[in-house]
Amino acid sequence: MRRYYPKTEEQMARIKAAVAHSFLFDNLSNHQKKEIFDAMFEKKIEAGETVIMQGDANADNFYIVDNGDFDCYVAGVNDDKPVVHYKEGGGFGELALMYNAPRAATIKCRESGPGLLWAVDRGTFRHVVVNSRKTQKKKYENMLKNIEILGNMNDAERSKLADALDPKEFHDGEVVIKEGDDNYDEFHFYLIERGTAVATQGADNTEVGVMVEGGYFGEKGLIEHAPRAATVTAKGPLELAGLDCAAFERVMGPCNDLMKRHMAEYKSAEEVAAAKAAEG
Repeated sequence: MRRYYPKTEEQMARIKAAVAHSFLFDNLSNHQKKEIFDAMFEKKIEAGETVIMQGDANADNFYIVDNGDFDCYVAGVNDDKPVVHYKEGGGFGELALMYNAPRAATIKCRESGPGLLWAVDRGTFRHVVVNSRKTQKKKYENMLKNIEILGNMNDAERSKLADALDPKEFHDGEVVIKEGDDNYDEFHFYLIERGTAVATQGADNTEVGVMVEGGYFGEKGLIEHAPRAATVTAKGPLELAGLDCAAFERVMGPCNDLMKRHMAEYKSAEEVAAAKAAEG
């Protein structure tokens, strides 16, 4: 039997603000959101406290950050430095609940101060969130099967990736990625579901690539932890499936080598410009 926790209007407003940009809640009905919100409870975290320990097989809650700063560590990755940072509105802990699997990373509150989380138990999370995403997940799995660069993924890995994808829409001329952006915590890897995206570099916006349905972009900055190497703009309506940096670190391991080889094939804006100049 699921438990529900009474809340003041102020507390409910804080929860709604915290989850406003969480993809897990994007496709929930108002009734489903209310069920989740009613089941959430506050969890105060001290400075330096560990919230989740990598390898823990007893995953109990999903968390949304109300306030405070939390770092994500994955053993053996990034020289034991944080692979991603969570702040207000960030969510973590969903994969272990979705797959009844051990925790894939360690999450700690920064030493700079205490934090406050909203937590929801495994039963409520699975009942509401997991069930609402089944149809969307099946659509993404079918899309992933047709992406050549992801062909070495097995069914379980593909299923995990499909669960982590976040639908996003862009209008004609809207910038998806901006060259030089170095806000790594906000980086996404994108798969193109429908439409066309154009990549440009430099002050003169030299075109360096055109990507269509079944293509992808954004992996370079995530793999290299480097500023965005190009600007990517929607050409007409563009529907994407995005993977944020934390999920990318957790679920894209099987494809990293292939993606690195793909990155080596990129041409710089200078090379493209030189080639065009040579052509006359």
